[in-house]
Amino acid sequence: MRLADRRLPRVKYEWSPLARTRWLNTRFHPYVVTYHSAAAKRPSAELLTKVNEFEFDCVLTVAHGFGWLAASALAEYRSVPLHLIVHDDWPRAAHVPTIFRSWLDRSFAKTYRQAQSRMCISPTMKDCYRHKYGVDGDVLYPMRQSGGPKFVREFDYECAGTSIHVTDAVDTSLVKPRPRKYDTAGAASTNTNTSANTNIAKIT
Repeated sequence: MRLADRRLPRVKYEWSPLARTRWLNTRFHPYVVTYHSAAAKRPSAELLTKVNEFEFDCVLTVAHGFGWLAASALAEYRSVPLHLIVHDDWPRAAHVPTIFRSWLDRSFAKTYRQAQSRMCISPTMKDCYRHKYGVDGDVLYPMRQSGGPKFVREFDYECAGTSIHVTDAVDTSLVKPRPRKYDTAGAASTNTNTSANTNIAKIT
């Protein structure tokens, strides 16, 4: 599917690069990530100029790379709610020097607590973050393309510590796992079906 086909209708898209891709593809990657993560906490003049041209009610971001740090700062700058989607445990997943990881985790903790809604990829992630950061979140399971191929057999997969069983009964854009126990980290979980009908403007 083309990029244009995946975009929302009647929405103007602006792109403001936060890093030089070339340097991320070298052996200096961990240090480049460190630099751009720190720099993203202060929105660039280019980004501020673009967003000052229109009004928006909230900021939506995914906690991966550097964009979520810029989005957090932007939401504070414009005094609007921040909505956070978390697919990966970024403070632990990011390829950064060990000495920088605690700073990254503190920055993530601040952003996670700042967010008005926190959408985690699994119940395990939600529970772990509630314990670690002191605020609760919601579970938003992985989604697939509307109208995409249906699953033709049963299989299991794991998201952030939660094992999910999927069958060919899945016929919507949301994965609907049936209740299932898992033994990761010595815990057990029951997954329930989740659906949503929400209009959110996304700023990246």
